[in-house]
Amino acid sequence: MIKSRLFHIENLSAQGKDGLGAAVPSLLGGPSGRVSFNDKNFAFPRVLFLTIRQPLDESVVNTGQVEVIGAAPPDTVVTVNDEILIVGPEQEFKVSIPLEEGPNPIEVLASDFEGNEGSVTLTVIYVKQ
Repeated sequence: MIKSRLFHIENLSAQGKDGLGAAVPSLLGGPSGRVSFNDKNFAFPRVLFLTIRQPLDESVVNTGQVEVIGAAPPDTVVTVNDEILIVGPEQEFKVSIPLEEGPNPIEVLASDFEGNEGSVTLTVIYVKQ
């Protein structure tokens, strides 16, 4: 077994004359995958760059909606709760999310065409005035 802070490799097996294959369980909550190694290259599933600039986790607001603003690479598909967006060349996304009184979980999922994924979950608390 090979371990690092972001992944570990287990179940190494021979693949062809010069290669190895391995199961790579995710330690970040994403899907597990398989990787192949040979004398020319190897690749690991990557965590996709995803940043939420606004709102901050555990923010308390007094309006019935919040604007979620974040950044990800161009052409990334981003889902904020039920809203689906595609990130443009400016590498930013923005969407307004309705809130109910009390704590509101906001789940931001991102994926690209290479199968890389990232996610952020935060809570915004709506206090009616």
